[in-house]
Amino acid sequence: MKSTAFSKATKRLAIFEIRVLNSAERAKGHFCRSFYVIFSAA
Repeated sequence: MKSTAFSKATKRLAIFEIRVLNSAERAKGHFCRSFYVIFSAA
């Protein structure tokens, strides 16, 4: 019983971590593109 609850929590945490990492990567890519556009326009 305890182990299944633990594995469920771990799985949920892993999914949450993946979502956070994905959004962080998207934000980083967006920032780099914006910076590149500003830098090349200057």
